[in-house]
Amino acid sequence: MKNYQLTLICLFLASACFSQGNKIDSSQIKTIRLDPKQALGRNVSDVFEQVKYIPLETTKESTVGEITQLEVLDNRLIVFDIDTWAIYIFDGEGCYLNKITARKVGELNKANEQNTGNIFNGFNITTKNGKEVIDIRSKNSVLRFNTDGKFIEKINNSGSGYSLVLQGGSQIIPGYWTGKDLCYEFAVIRKSGDTALYLPFNMSRYNDDDYFSGERLSLGLDAKDALYSNYYSYELFEITNDKVAYRFKVILPTELALPKDFLTNPIYKQKKWPFLVKNKNVVYGISNTYSIGDYLYLKLDCYSQFKSAKKNIAYNIPQATAISLQDLTPDKLSFFLPVEDSSCGTNFMSRGFLKFDGKNVYTAISALCMLKFGEQNKENPIAYPQQLQQIFTANTSDLNPILVKLKPKTK
Repeated sequence: MKNYQLTLICLFLASACFSQGNKIDSSQIKTIRLDPKQALGRNVSDVFEQVKYIPLETTKESTVGEITQLEVLDNRLIVFDIDTWAIYIFDGEGCYLNKITARKVGELNKANEQNTGNIFNGFNITTKNGKEVIDIRSKNSVLRFNTDGKFIEKINNSGSGYSLVLQGGSQIIPGYWTGKDLCYEFAVIRKSGDTALYLPFNMSRYNDDDYFSGERLSLGLDAKDALYSNYYSYELFEITNDKVAYRFKVILPTELALPKDFLTNPIYKQKKWPFLVKNKNVVYGISNTYSIGDYLYLKLDCYSQFKSAKKNIAYNIPQATAISLQDLTPDKLSFFLPVEDSSCGTNFMSRGFLKFDGKNVYTAISALCMLKFGEQNKENPIAYPQQLQQIFTANTSDLNPILVKLKPKTK
């Protein structure tokens, strides 16, 4: 799926006439009163239409620790693992093809060997001459590889940024910099060439205070729209080819919500992180937001790692009901196996869905976790798909994580 496109940011576009940002339509705000404690679990088949387990092939060259980032292309699953600091390339069925190591990136950027472990922190999928490529930002350069992992070129990183591309052709560029201190949370470059800038801020804020969050910009179903959430806010903005609208306002219980003066009271300045670590249940932001039919998928970001926190929610808008995605009951659709790891791991609690490709969401489950559930099912023999059966037959936890591909219901 083509989610990103490399875009040269032309600084002259951000002229003085944009200093206040373009208008955001606030005529149709939907208020969502959400108490995660009231969110109930459902059967897997109540929420998803299809479930597919994709074991990632384990070889001496492809030993993955934790999936930090996942990108999904037509016949590629591309994984960044921060434990081994490498990018692994698998085909659509999980067969290992190649990898890009930190050492390789260091050699291409002429970095000292002792610094190769932290010279990049992920990758982007971009389009070059009609083909998808892997771009790795390292130091002041972008190292470009094809989707087989072969190095193509090294280009200057200066003046470039990544954008999400909507189905209608509009590009959304997060963190749009004007070349001075003025920046915008995002810009929208429409197919006509018109550029609109939204939510201005001064770059000095990053020096003056703490700013951190989850994934704040996400494409919706079939990439027809996107949702954006701001720092320390429960407001969601919908971005389409035609306009930007203030779409949802989420209201949380007082005990879970940030203090109303969290952004303005000096007592929190440069002390936001200690406050949130101390108050682990307080939700500091909303991320991984996907608009899928009647449902709004979202992740409530907080420091609590207890399953009772119910961070991952599918909210049915017409019915005003919340489903806890951490409390789904395995059923026939999922071969009576879990579809995420919150009962035996931390990936889903920490990261939520690894990817939404416009049709499917993805999670990951360790081999150890999967084997535990397979053991529980022994009394009721189940006809597993061949790839899963091979894992249970091998009966070893020294295997790569299993990706879970889930197609959400829209109603």
